[in-house]
Amino acid sequence: MQDNYNLRAKIDIRRQIIEELKSALSIDRINVLEFCTGEERKIYHALYEIENTISLDRKPIPGALRFEALKYIKQKGLDGINYFDIDTYGTPYIIALNVMKNAKPGTYGMALTDGAFSTSSTGSAQGKEKILRLAINNRRGIPIPGLIRFRRYIAMKTLQLVAKTSKVTITQCKYCYIPRMSYIGIIFKKS
Repeated sequence: MQDNYNLRAKIDIRRQIIEELKSALSIDRINVLEFCTGEERKIYHALYEIENTISLDRKPIPGALRFEALKYIKQKGLDGINYFDIDTYGTPYIIALNVMKNAKPGTYGMALTDGAFSTSSTGSAQGKEKILRLAINNRRGIPIPGLIRFRRYIAMKTLQLVAKTSKVTITQCKYCYIPRMSYIGIIFKKS
């Protein structure tokens, strides 16, 4: 799969959420936790250099901490972070679930890249990603031909499940689909 398949769309949706979060919180700079920064750090250079940013990747990348996303959340916590960028090669929902569960009360922004439908015409909702299967009530992972046509619905249902499980409220949501990728930006509140 090509990283940053449509860089412009990916940056645009993130920029919108960043501006809306800054407005909602009445702040000039956000505190970013960028999961899966990528070798060239294109999103970081386009958006996050001017923000307070912690970048992570499981591979050694100059300027980023070498960490698996879930291990970082467990070991370091999320104190002081108000914006999360989850740019995985597959589905971002397990990381999103852990972020939302571990967030303290407040308002947060989150950008997600969902590549669930990047490798097959039926999508991974029938495969190993249990949270996607739960969202569409396909617990057994039965193959569903043409599932890709419902990618937006599946993404939104999965986010609803993640939010409900984490006891957060999604107050804003932006969605952009380009072939093989979905880019999602949300603002969420935790009481």
